[in-house]
Amino acid sequence: MKRLWNLAWPMMILGSSRVAMRTTDVLVVGFLGAWATASIGLGDVWLRLVLFIGLGLGAGTVARVSQSFGREEYKEADRTMTQAALLSVIVGTAATVILWFFGPELIRLLG
Repeated sequence: MKRLWNLAWPMMILGSSRVAMRTTDVLVVGFLGAWATASIGLGDVWLRLVLFIGLGLGAGTVARVSQSFGREEYKEADRTMTQAALLSVIVGTAATVILWFFGPELIRLLG
């Protein structure tokens, strides 16, 4: 049970911090009115898409690195982490550019 707790507590804090961040957004922007609060919800859709891509990349990296360590192929693990870091920079940069320049159009797509 202790090993399970050691694995679970960071994810519990991560999930709680996400909820706290969204709650804070709504509380702060709520004073500006319903339109501003709705815009947070719409913008969050696209940000979650980017987040889920990052989470998937992270999960795949952990799996591949774990397998490499299990086979004692440390150079392969290093190569996997390097590729994941590079891919993260590429995906993050692309997402930033797309959301920066096309954000209003993407929000309009949601209605």
